[in-house]
Amino acid sequence: MCARFIPCDQFRLLVWFIVEEQTEKENLVIRPWLRNANPKDAEAWYYLGRAKYNENRFDEAITAFQQYLKLDPKSVRGEDNLGLSYQGLGRTDEARAAYKTAILWQKDLLNQDPGPFINLGALLLDENLPEQAV
Repeated sequence: MCARFIPCDQFRLLVWFIVEEQTEKENLVIRPWLRNANPKDAEAWYYLGRAKYNENRFDEAITAFQQYLKLDPKSVRGEDNLGLSYQGLGRTDEARAAYKTAILWQKDLLNQDPGPFINLGALLLDENLPEQAV
């Protein structure tokens, strides 16, 4: 059980629904309960991070993604989203490092997530470093 009386798969679906479908006001009421329902559910931390990122609350998104990465180490999507959150705060060195880490973690996979490559390239272009973005 991920939360009292809610199986893990249903809990994750509920978190996703809240993040994607509800208004910010509704999220402010429900999200604290979700965060405290099961602090060991990695997916809940991921979706909480996404919700905070979507609200431009980048410091809180960073905290959520760091917690997610503690529970799901070497998660490419977690590290990529951590980079996006750092970039949202203008912490470009940390963003670049996170994107490169996400790329490194998947170097041996046949099916790689393009997100970190795209985000690193966009960051380098924003910094007027197109030669490094290739």
